[in-house]
Amino acid sequence: MRLKTALFSALLSTLLLQLLPPALMQSVHESSSADLLFSKIYDAHLSMIPPPKVNGTFNVTFDMAIAQLLELDELKQTVSMLTWRRMSWYDTRLSWRGRVFDGNLSFNSISSIKIPNSQIWKPDLVVYNDVRKTELDWSLYYASIQSDGLIRLNTPQLMKLSCPINVQLFPYDKQVCRMKIGSWTMDGFELNLLNASTHADLSSMAEDNEFCLVKAPLERNVIKYACCDAPYPDITYSILLQVNAACQPGTFWSCSVHFLC
Repeated sequence: MRLKTALFSALLSTLLLQLLPPALMQSVHESSSADLLFSKIYDAHLSMIPPPKVNGTFNVTFDMAIAQLLELDELKQTVSMLTWRRMSWYDTRLSWRGRVFDGNLSFNSISSIKIPNSQIWKPDLVVYNDVRKTELDWSLYYASIQSDGLIRLNTPQLMKLSCPINVQLFPYDKQVCRMKIGSWTMDGFELNLLNASTHADLSSMAEDNEFCLVKAPLERNVIKYACCDAPYPDITYSILLQVNAACQPGTFWSCSVHFLC
């Protein structure tokens, strides 16, 4: 009886697959192949151990897009914004290009796969002057892994930056808020932090809000402290905000604050 049930299930599955549209059949096959590939290259302990160095160094490239400025609080000396963090690095342990598994199994036809980022090691990059009390749950987002081991991870981040604001001229001046980013636990010998561009990406900035960001250039710094021989690289953005002087003198506290483009 069990044999008949198993045969019936197998025949039914085969029939259903034959009835699927070709495009959906291909999608099912690609998904199955990607799952099999990941089972071959994945090891749970890899999520806890940094990738091996390549040519004596381990590079992490960082880029950021600012999507929206949310609030500038002159009393608390903070600025809040929504950003997209873009990180990339190589983990050769997760590469499959040119590799053969189980004697004759190859996945060279697959160029990339997407997996939950909680299953891989990630750089511990933080914003040093972020004063928020809670962090977004990164485990909700997927990382893209290419066949050569290149990993790309893009995640949203809501930030509240500590930013000294000159209230003597506010709101008729320009404010510069800095954002310093670096590894929390690794020095430059362990993690070489690189910038992907010379400024933050403002191409997707929301236009229907009160704020306007004039520009956000960055500098890559390498600091050495007296205590240690290791360098400590960071990327620091200088975010320039210009305030709308449309509020007339004497009426500032009764009108809204706008930022000029």
